[in-house]
Amino acid sequence: MKKNISLIIFLLFLFTPWFNGGKDAVPLAIIQVTVLLTAAILYFKDRCFLNMKPPRVHTRGILHLFGEIRRSFTLLRPMGYGRVIRIHPWAHSHGLLRRRIKTSELNMPLFLFMVFYLAAAINSVYFYNSMVSFIYILMLVVLYYILVYCSAGYLNDRLLRLVFVTALLLALLPGRFPNVNLLAGYIVIGIIIGLARLAVQSVEWTHNKKYFKIMLYVLPILVMLYRLSADASRVGIFSLFSGVSCLAVLKYKKRGLIVSAVLLAILLSVFAPGVFRQNQADPYDNQRLNIWKSGIEAIREHPFLGFGPGNFEYGFSKHNFPVTGAVARYGKYTRFAHNEFIQLWAEAGFIPFFIFIWAVGVFFIRGAGRLAVLSSDDKQYWHQASAMAGAAAILAGALVDFNLHLPAVSVTFIFFMAIIMQKEEAQKISEHRIGIVFPIVALGLLGFIVCNFIAYLNVSKNNFQTAVRFAPLNAAYYRLLGNSIPDEKEKLSAYSRMVFLNPQDAGYHQLLGDTYYNNNDLLNTLKEYKLAVEYNPFNPFVFFNLASYYLNRREYGKALGWYQKALQVEPYYIRAAYYAGECYWNTGRKEEAKELYDRVLEIQQAMQGKKSLNTGYEKNLLSFDNSRLYNSFGKYWMSKNAPAKAIAAYEHALAINPAFADAYSNMAGAYYKLKQYKLAEKYMKEASRLDPGNITFIKNKTLIRKEIKS
Repeated sequence: MKKNISLIIFLLFLFTPWFNGGKDAVPLAIIQVTVLLTAAILYFKDRCFLNMKPPRVHTRGILHLFGEIRRSFTLLRPMGYGRVIRIHPWAHSHGLLRRRIKTSELNMPLFLFMVFYLAAAINSVYFYNSMVSFIYILMLVVLYYILVYCSAGYLNDRLLRLVFVTALLLALLPGRFPNVNLLAGYIVIGIIIGLARLAVQSVEWTHNKKYFKIMLYVLPILVMLYRLSADASRVGIFSLFSGVSCLAVLKYKKRGLIVSAVLLAILLSVFAPGVFRQNQADPYDNQRLNIWKSGIEAIREHPFLGFGPGNFEYGFSKHNFPVTGAVARYGKYTRFAHNEFIQLWAEAGFIPFFIFIWAVGVFFIRGAGRLAVLSSDDKQYWHQASAMAGAAAILAGALVDFNLHLPAVSVTFIFFMAIIMQKEEAQKISEHRIGIVFPIVALGLLGFIVCNFIAYLNVSKNNFQTAVRFAPLNAAYYRLLGNSIPDEKEKLSAYSRMVFLNPQDAGYHQLLGDTYYNNNDLLNTLKEYKLAVEYNPFNPFVFFNLASYYLNRREYGKALGWYQKALQVEPYYIRAAYYAGECYWNTGRKEEAKELYDRVLEIQQAMQGKKSLNTGYEKNLLSFDNSRLYNSFGKYWMSKNAPAKAIAAYEHALAINPAFADAYSNMAGAYYKLKQYKLAEKYMKEASRLDPGNITFIKNKTLIRKEIKS
């Protein structure tokens, strides 16, 4: 059976690097179902697997916990490699049979981590996101125990070779990774495995095949290094340096530090020239420090249980930062802290964070202890050195990126942990009793995964009503359902459910506020807009909607205040500048209105020399119907008794929008001022044709006709 399970694991590792885990829900569901079904097979078929479950904390739980922590950090001889397994005397006295079975030294950290991670998920600001993240982490933990159970020299050897070959293929072919940094991180893992193989195993190769085998590793490593240099990934360079430094220290001890320093100089001078240059095309490219500061602010807001797994973006939106030199200062949002440790604390709280640090510390301490008693020509030495150096590279990347969110990287990291943390010990093999807890939990998880999968397929076919039946906790599907419904009352129901499920999404409150406004529910409109401002104080579009709410009620002072707040957040927000001018105009402050009208033209001229990111956010800032602007210029010149300039402005407005009824009416007013009544009548007729129900147009047309008759 272990061979069959090993084949499944091999296929899983072969599959994971070839899809984007952040977007492709179907492959992710395949991975989760595969892990769950594999665990179920082991549960029902092999009693040894039952002994790998995390320990129960009995009535003396606190003392037991501290004892486990103390033992975790104690440097002992590694278990499972020549250590004599002690059989307790009471086992002999009771005649109980014990066997050497594989288990894990991370039982207690993993058990505590999942308990507190679940608590953070239950306390989440958006429960659905957190449950999806919790199930993903749970599947990784289950995969870890499967790998520990099935771990053997031949399987570890084949999986390491598979990761090496896959990294080479990804270096040669366009991969499915979301960005070059994540791709570089996986390529670095392949480089580390190859270097570990050369450093450890090359000495035992026979002379006839030695140089041939060396070239089999050297050439792929050079190809991967070339791809790493061509992509100019700073994250990849940092990960490579960390992994190779770890490998050098493990192999050469103190001399490894000198090797690390030399390696750093080579990487900076040869393999990545100009890798630290500023990216002028995207001002947001070099903002990791600011993202980390925002993440720390989010931690301060919810230090104990966090915002919930998978909900970093809601903490970030409250503590976003302006990007200097960008057209859209607050136009970028991120779901990732670009530092997995900060993100873990912000999402799950400080307890899972410190448990993770505990587990990582135990990993490296145990790994160093195991390598200390192994001979360098032992194949196990290669496996363990690759695992430690590869994990060091992954964790280094996790300090500056979100690589552990990618299944290909996280699965590989779990594999490295399993290589180091497995142990063999004597345990009593009890009667194989099939309980009901595991089947119930497994069926529940399987049902959740399958329902989400079906909902995803229905969304791809625009069957949103069916999608929300299978995923009733997914607020995003209710948003899509509301967008597809033409009836405002039904739309309001869908959006209300959406906000109920995800109450801290500012965009959802804004959308619900818009819908209340369309239903003439002004009280709830104001309430939702203010909640949107509370959850995202840097969204200029919410400020604009609030201002427009007051503008339509002719409360020009309040409207002006919100328009000005929108401009403080985004100085290039053209519509906010224009309507702030309209507020000034309607309160008789015509010169200040003219300044803001001029400001709109200045912004548009300034944009001609700026590189646009071409995002929806930026388009919303800069999009504007200039016919309104020139119509307002015409009104200003009419107030200054300059009808000729006003006519020129109106003509410009009509050139932009030939169906602009107000511009025709104002043009008629300008000609009326010049006593050119025939032209005035012509333009007023056109205005009445475009807007036949406008009473003002009808009255003005009658007035012009009287002047013509007289």
